[in-house]
Amino acid sequence: MFIAEVLSPSTEAFDRGQKFSVYRQLESLQTYWLIDSQKMSVDCFNRKDNNERLLHGYENADEMIRIPSLDVTWPLQMLYEEALST
Repeated sequence: MFIAEVLSPSTEAFDRGQKFSVYRQLESLQTYWLIDSQKMSVDCFNRKDNNERLLHGYENADEMIRIPSLDVTWPLQMLYEEALST
């Protein structure tokens, strides 16, 4: 399972804390993204085989972000394409 949260200033602390704590209990959750709505930044948590989570932060537009469990990859700037064009 893949879950993506778009963070807002009013909910960011809850999404990063209590909500993520609940999500970590889901056995099927493989990838969890926290997408910043104020700047180009995504924190990606991927579950490893030993049940640990690997965090990778993306902030450069040309970086390729990936959802390993879905075998999907694309440039970070695609997530922000419409937001940046306004």
